[in-house]
Amino acid sequence: MFPSLDGIRAYSAIGIVLMHVKANMPLNFSGYVYDRVIATMSGLVFLFMILSAFSLSCGYYEKFKLKEITPDQFYKRRYMRILPFFAILVLIAAFIPHSPNQTAISRSSDFILGSSPMPHILQMALEAFLNITMLFGFLPNFSMSVMGVGWFLGIIFIFYIFYPFFVFLIDNRFRAWMMFFISLLICLSCMTYFFTDKFISFSAVPRSFLYNLPFFMAGGLIYLYRDFIYHITSKNQWLWWILSILLTIIYWEYGHWNSDFVGVIVTLLTMSIWVCLAIGYEGVLLSNRILRYLSSISMEIYLCHMMCFRAVSYFHFDKFFPNIHLAYIAVCILTLLIAIIFSHVVKYCLIDRMVIGKSKLYKVG
Repeated sequence: MFPSLDGIRAYSAIGIVLMHVKANMPLNFSGYVYDRVIATMSGLVFLFMILSAFSLSCGYYEKFKLKEITPDQFYKRRYMRILPFFAILVLIAAFIPHSPNQTAISRSSDFILGSSPMPHILQMALEAFLNITMLFGFLPNFSMSVMGVGWFLGIIFIFYIFYPFFVFLIDNRFRAWMMFFISLLICLSCMTYFFTDKFISFSAVPRSFLYNLPFFMAGGLIYLYRDFIYHITSKNQWLWWILSILLTIIYWEYGHWNSDFVGVIVTLLTMSIWVCLAIGYEGVLLSNRILRYLSSISMEIYLCHMMCFRAVSYFHFDKFFPNIHLAYIAVCILTLLIAIIFSHVVKYCLIDRMVIGKSKLYKVG
């Protein structure tokens, strides 16, 4: 319906790869591009949240209101959209020998089971099990060693479970705006009161559904005003480009996207404006064949890119370049290429064929 959203998804996935490679390469990076632009790309996960709420509403909001889809149909589609690929990654990360996730677990504090430390293999098995249930987002602190980047998926799946109620919350524009401001108050109260030692003994920000609720509400509001947004952005694209670029520069300069409430507001405004721009923009910069393809596997790229980076790091590919900037660029490109190939093979050559084969088997039976 809005093809330029594919470009936003694709660029966001690439940006997150650039950020994680920079954060994990053992090189001394410095400069505005590294410290501001690339470092703050971690906030692109919030753009994914806004897009998730908007895209899900495009597909299911009216169907839920008109009772054209059952909960069984909805949740089966949500599970099939993300579980097979995620489950494969979890099993690889948890049980392949010398996995970096196994190393992370072995260095973590030992859990006590009775009077003996819990074996590391059992820790990995328990984390893998809860990951595959897709319910790990309900843990009070789900900083998992197996598939650490999966925390975002935990938040997204809570939103899927929450979605029928979300449809009620945005049933009309007045209620949607009221709930948006309430969600901001919830976020603020969590940061200043509920996520303190009075209630919890660890940092829950930003890995909390309540903290991220304003981003989902923003996606719902954008959906409700999608026709109006398309009208004003398509007729004044240059103004929206200027506004988007200015907000992005403010976002880079501010740099503390998750440390205080002002950062939440800056991030929320910046990411929302980019989504609004994409709704009305129809140029090749945000909509072309390559971006459409990358968008179709953007979630898969996000989930597997750290595993691909670890594989590149294992062979010390960065040592081939005397210049750290060239090394960074080369590692980013190689990591992204491996992530794309892995995502394509698993999603389109393995999972899709299994689903098609299963469907044929059911038809025969």
